[in-house]
Amino acid sequence: MTFKSSILLAACAITLTIFSACVTVGEDFPSQVAWIVRDKTTKKELEVRLGAPWRVGYDTGLLTWTWGFYRYSIFRPVRTKDLLVRFNSNGTVNSYSFSSSFDEDINTLSQ
Repeated sequence: MTFKSSILLAACAITLTIFSACVTVGEDFPSQVAWIVRDKTTKKELEVRLGAPWRVGYDTGLLTWTWGFYRYSIFRPVRTKDLLVRFNSNGTVNSYSFSSSFDEDINTLSQ
C-alpha cells in the first residue's frame, strides 16, 4: 500500500468515525414512571430512583424538577425524553409529565 493510499484510508476512517458518532446530553433514566403518585411521592424518593435533576425552576408558582436525556446523531433521528415534575409546597408531587421520542417508549405508551 502506498503512502497516499494509507493517508486516504486513515482520513476515511476518521471521517466515518466522526460522522457516525452520537452525542448525548443528560443522564439516561428509566422511562417507567407509573410509580410516581400525586400528593404522595416525595422529592427524596425521586432523587433516590432517578438521581439529581439536571434542571430546576418554577411553573405557575410551583417548584419544578426536570430530568432529560437527549441523543443526537447526524444520520439517525434525534431521540429525546423528558420528565418534568411539579411539587406541592410540602415537597410531594403535584403533577408530572413524561414524554419521549425513543421507539421503545412510543411502542409501549401507544398501546
